[in-house]
Amino acid sequence: YDQSSFYVGSTTPLDKMDETQDGLLYSPNAMDDNWGGAKFTQELVDRGYYAGNEVAIRV
Repeated sequence: YDQSSFYVGSTTPLDKMDETQDGLLYSPNAMDDNWGGAKFTQELVDRGYYAGNEVAIRV
């Protein structure tokens, strides 16, 4: 919900990112209808698809 209505009718960079995954046979995004599944997404992680997006948790 956008209380300010700032983005109503606008295409945001986040929208464009989502559109590029819609055209794929399998999407790495679990929220997409064409999601490739957990194994598919894990294979992408293992191949470095998300390199640079890692988060380190300090214990």
